Amino acid sequence: MELIIPEIFEQIFQSFRSKQLFDLQLVSKSFLDLVRNCHWIHTEVYLKNDSVCSFVLNHFKFRNLMFDRWCNVNSFIGIIKNCHTLRLAWTNITNESVIELKNCHTLYIHHCKKIADKSVKELKNCHTLYLFFPGRTDECME
Repeated sequence: MELIIPEIFEQIFQSFRSKQLFDLQLVSKSFLDLVRNCHWIHTEVYLKNDSVCSFVLNHFKFRNLMFDRWCNVNSFIGIIKNCHTLRLAWTNITNESVIELKNCHTLYIHHCKKIADKSVKELKNCHTLYLFFPGRTDECME
């Protein structure tokens, strides 16, 4: 079987939803490897709890992730710190973890109660930052 170039594979299937990509793995071992190793920045993957987070983050290279409030984002920060798009609204993300996300393209970190202004200021490399209803300001912490 002739190998498929990963970039072309990703372009062909970029409009697939995460469920369709998971199903695509069943076609062949080659497809399984391609699905798991492409970054899929156009496909948003919803992570509803720590078990799902652990499985997806350890077996796939998705770079557009949406975390449910029940996920302990801080325990996965080392894996997600270079993602393209992260939706972290309503999560328990901390100041220390926010600082690690400075290489992400787009961040949604609204309604997060454990972050303050000073950690958000470290996100200078982010292209787009959605931050409203922040948890607290630095003035509140003093």
